[in-house]
Amino acid sequence: MAGGESGKGMYEKAGKVAEVLREFDTLRGRFWGHYGQARVCARRIALRKEKLEREGENMSAVERMRLMVEIHDLEARKRRHEQGLEQTMEDIARLAKRIGEGLFASEREEGR
Repeated sequence: MAGGESGKGMYEKAGKVAEVLREFDTLRGRFWGHYGQARVCARRIALRKEKLEREGENMSAVERMRLMVEIHDLEARKRRHEQGLEQTMEDIARLAKRIGEGLFASEREEGR
């Protein structure tokens, strides 16, 4: 009978591990999404600024203004992705702490 109880405990632990892995996978996807989009925005900003420097004198005022507005919008978008990236890293740190506490909890119980 004792073997059946430990087997049940193993499945409960495996379920908890599966839950943590799903959460980690979600956070990993969110991290790479924000990171990639922030890099794309940074590259586009650099290209637009380069174009403004290179061709700004030959552009009409309307074209110049559109380019400046586009740069402004891209900078705002980049900031949002950077904030999302920071929040995701904080969430990952909390998950890592939770995992660490869970892993060492069983060792503390055995040490009693």
